[in-house]
Amino acid sequence: MVAQSEDPLAKIANDLGMSRATLRNWVPNAARPTPEMLTADERAELVQLRRENRQLQMERDILKKRHGLLRPTERVRFAFIEAEKATFPVRLLCRTLGVPPSGFYAWRGRRVAPRRRSSATAGPGPASFGPGGSIQQ
Repeated sequence: MVAQSEDPLAKIANDLGMSRATLRNWVPNAARPTPEMLTADERAELVQLRRENRQLQMERDILKKRHGLLRPTERVRFAFIEAEKATFPVRLLCRTLGVPPSGFYAWRGRRVAPRRRSSATAGPGPASFGPGGSIQQ
């Protein structure tokens, strides 16, 4: 109504029984598109953008958690994936950390070498990840 009328804002506000400041605040909100105003293509694009946004947020969270790993070996990355797989999808963890999912699953299926098994009882074990992705010995 305000955009289509040539009357001043004060006159329109007076005709509607409201203050000029209230009407001035409502005008920008009326110009924003609502879901009913979106076309089918725009709605589909909005759904796609929201999906991509969730994906990027998860990738960001993964990278935040591994901030202490500057140049981790593949074995350390696999241990990180094992620790975080309850929180994030394994494929997303693998893609974000740059390791193939098949390599992770192969790593999980490997038996511990006898030498590693005996050294694990002799001293501190290999690094593992605690709460929040922190490295623990």
